[in-house]
Amino acid sequence: MSDGQSNRQSNSQTYSHTYSRTNGRTNGRADGQANGEGDVRESRRLGFLSGAPRVSTRRDAEIGGPRSHILGVISGFEHIGWSVHPFIIGDRSPGVIARDAGKLLRKGRQWALLADVMRIGLAPRNTRAAWRALAGRVDWVYERYSVFQNLGEPFARAGIPWILETNEMQSEEARVDRNSLVLTSRARRHERQAYLDCGMLVCVSEPLKSLVTERLNIPAAKVVVVPNGVDTDFFQPRPDAPRTFEGFTIVYSGGLEPWQGIELLLRSIHAVRVEDGFALHAVIAGDGPVRRNCEKLAAELGLADCVHFLGTVSREAVPAIIASGDVGYSGHTDTQGRAVFRSPLKLYEYMAMAKPIISSAVADAVDLVVNGETGYLFDAGSTDGLSQALRRAYVARERLPAMGARARYLIEQGHSWTARCRMIVESAKRVALDLA
Repeated sequence: MSDGQSNRQSNSQTYSHTYSRTNGRTNGRADGQANGEGDVRESRRLGFLSGAPRVSTRRDAEIGGPRSHILGVISGFEHIGWSVHPFIIGDRSPGVIARDAGKLLRKGRQWALLADVMRIGLAPRNTRAAWRALAGRVDWVYERYSVFQNLGEPFARAGIPWILETNEMQSEEARVDRNSLVLTSRARRHERQAYLDCGMLVCVSEPLKSLVTERLNIPAAKVVVVPNGVDTDFFQPRPDAPRTFEGFTIVYSGGLEPWQGIELLLRSIHAVRVEDGFALHAVIAGDGPVRRNCEKLAAELGLADCVHFLGTVSREAVPAIIASGDVGYSGHTDTQGRAVFRSPLKLYEYMAMAKPIISSAVADAVDLVVNGETGYLFDAGSTDGLSQALRRAYVARERLPAMGARARYLIEQGHSWTARCRMIVESAKRVALDLA
């Protein structure tokens, strides 16, 4: 038996032992139900691990999506009764790394190579530090995977269940989409081994699960799909929020990356304004490599007075920004011929704020959006399709508050981070039985 197989069998047995020891069942239901969502009250201890030096929960972190995700998962586990002990390298690194390292990575290959060398060199030290900080204090560890990092490995060797979460196939996404990785082959080998050694692998979408199982040959039985969610306490409707524009306003909140479809939105707004005379406006919150080009395009299209770029904003400012618009935009597109594999956080945040969505028809949006009732879908990358969705939303603008209320209701029914963490706990039990 290989070391990886031995680890996986040990982890599976540990999962089974953990559940039989701590979670007595009566008629198939967990002991104790919390108010509101029927949450399983675990009263357990979780170590939350993240080894990425740029991923931080600090307010000035450059990349806001991971910050929101981490805080959401921690909050979700706490809501179902777990005590959470974080070990997040980005929070322990100099603030300049989480704040400005991305700008250096975008400057050239030499910076990406330096980052690779540093991540490889620091990995053993980070792993030892995580073990020293949390050994004997946690029952499970839950790790957000990052390139060249596997902080949960010593916990798995000690028989502590190690759940690993991936939001993309890291070795491919970092090279193709972000141009922030040079040692690709080594990163892929490391990634595959981590996925094999963990007790359960959480993917945020079915397309991502397919990538992981097909390209890395990870057993499908150990991979579970848990989409992103939202903190429904933090993202609450604000009907009296001040507006940037008085007229119909589309809001975008997130990174300004090539796959987000921001240029597509600008071209579609221009088309609808010119062809139909509809007074469309947009507020775009976020920063990233395409921001400068998007601002230039907006000026070229004559949209400078009706499109407002806010740049980087704090997480605390996001709810008010979303509340200032009428609909939320998510325009994920295919990159390098690959199916969209992400689970856009913004979909859930818009809906939690009682805003209908205008979204490309990616897997999460198709599952989440009731077309014409909680939002409007269009074919990814299609200017004509997005223009038509904008027209439909504008014509229906008096119905948008009711559509938003419906969206909020759907989120409350099962898309909170609390619900997602309950899925993770129940999936861990199922995976243990499947792999035993």
